[in-house]
Amino acid sequence: MSESRRPTGFTLVELLVVIAIIALLVAIILLSVERFQQSARNAMDQVRQRNLIQANINYTGDYQGRWLNPMTSGDPTQDEWVKCYGNNIASGNRELVDALEEGAAWDYLGQDPQAYKSPLDPSDRVRSYSYNAQVGVRPNGYHVSGGYGPATYTFSTIAKPSETMMTIVEHSAYGYNPQGFYVGMPGTGWEGCWVDLPAFWDRRGVNIGYVDGSVRYYTFKDPSLPEEVREGDWGFDGPDLRFFEDTMYPGWDGDW
Repeated sequence: MSESRRPTGFTLVELLVVIAIIALLVAIILLSVERFQQSARNAMDQVRQRNLIQANINYTGDYQGRWLNPMTSGDPTQDEWVKCYGNNIASGNRELVDALEEGAAWDYLGQDPQAYKSPLDPSDRVRSYSYNAQVGVRPNGYHVSGGYGPATYTFSTIAKPSETMMTIVEHSAYGYNPQGFYVGMPGTGWEGCWVDLPAFWDRRGVNIGYVDGSVRYYTFKDPSLPEEVREGDWGFDGPDLRFFEDTMYPGWDGDW
């Protein structure tokens, strides 16, 4: 009697099952790697914002409590943290490293261009961060007379450091972030306006640095915010705009 032989090797069905399992494992691994990389980028973003806050605090120690000027227009009479003007801006509104080097923050950030750019930023621009336009306003009085808000020239003028924004990653259609980050506060004539926007590289939310040195992650309340809001938009109110209004200069009663 002949001995029955078992077929050797895998059947087509078995091969397809193995391939499907391998594909699933690869997808899971890639997703895990991406999540890990995103967490690492977020963590480094927080470190860089803490460094920006500390640089500003160190500056106040050398200048009688006066904050860095958060504006960037390149006025030679002002102690602006970054100076975006003339030869410091290339074609296409591309800010150059020279704008960082001429700014008042350069020495306080270790003369390191990387200190100005978020690891979350996928673009080729040299600066991602902005300071809150309400902290360290122009000392020539323009800020107040222009209706942007109260005078906060010095450290002592910030009544609620743990609730007052100092740093943020900013989106800008200009190619760089002109001036400080600002949304219209009640009583300024700009109420309800997204003058500037947080960057939406992480569509769930954004890291925000505060005057007390903390950096906290803010989750957008409206998940459609990245699609719907635009700079200068007066018609898109909601909990996110009100949150940013409240952190510009909390406790202000609209009278300066």
